[in-house]
Amino acid sequence: MNSCTLHPGELACDRLGLIEIEDRTGARAWTCEDHAIRAIWTIDGARIVRDLRTERTGAGR
Repeated sequence: MNSCTLHPGELACDRLGLIEIEDRTGARAWTCEDHAIRAIWTIDGARIVRDLRTERTGAGR
C-alpha cells in the first residue's frame, strides 16, 4: 500500500495514500484524503488521477 507523501512543510503523515494527485507538470503523488483536498485547493492544475477507495479489489472472485 502507498504512504501519503504530499505534506511539504509538515510532519510526516502516517495515513495511507489512497488518492493519486497529478499537477500540471505531470508530477504525481499518493495522498491521504485530507492532503488530496488541500492539493486540489492549493496546487494550480492539480487533479485526481486515481482513487483506490473507488476501485474494485477483485476479492471474492
